[in-house]
Amino acid sequence: MEMMVSTAYDIGYVEIDVCWSFDNGQLEGAGNGIKLGFYYMIQAPLMRKVTNSIFAYNRASGLTSNDNNGRAVSMNV
Repeated sequence: MEMMVSTAYDIGYVEIDVCWSFDNGQLEGAGNGIKLGFYYMIQAPLMRKVTNSIFAYNRASGLTSNDNNGRAVSMNV
């Protein structure tokens, strides 16, 4: 799967498989490899799944729930 953006904004199920994310935030931006989304009013048993992926050398983090100290969606990483 190739992602053109680094945020999983979707109210449905999102699966990221065989994805690489390197060197984010070196020149500008937050510096996160992948943002998995935040809490939605509708909560399913599993909303995000990440497998076989590499997130490295990002300025802030390789992977974040992007929950802003709130409630994150359910995820399997």
